[in-house]
Amino acid sequence: NNFSGSIPDEIENITTFFLLSLLQNQLTGVIPKSLAHSSNLRVLDLSSNRLIGNVPLEFKMLGDLQILNVYNNDLTGEVNILCPLTENNLDSIGADCGGISPEVFCQCCNFCCDREDFCSFV
Repeated sequence: NNFSGSIPDEIENITTFFLLSLLQNQLTGVIPKSLAHSSNLRVLDLSSNRLIGNVPLEFKMLGDLQILNVYNNDLTGEVNILCPLTENNLDSIGADCGGISPEVFCQCCNFCCDREDFCSFV
């Protein structure tokens, strides 16, 4: 893919997909809160883009989410809002939570990248 620009809020109208992979594009802007309305979503991969801001608080409603990858972006803040989901179905969270000064704080992430794009399982 070679998508660019922001992820449109209208993506919430697609409620039946299980996997959304938008990795390695040129996506910018914030992650839309409307993705939390995709109740069937199991895999969400937004890694290696230029997304900014936080992982939306609304993502804690994605009870069936199994894999979330948001590493290699310019996100900040905490991903800990998703930690309770790891007790259910969420098996893997990848974020920019590694290195000396991580961009994202995540106590339950099991795949972390640092500012030099070095990634490792934790």
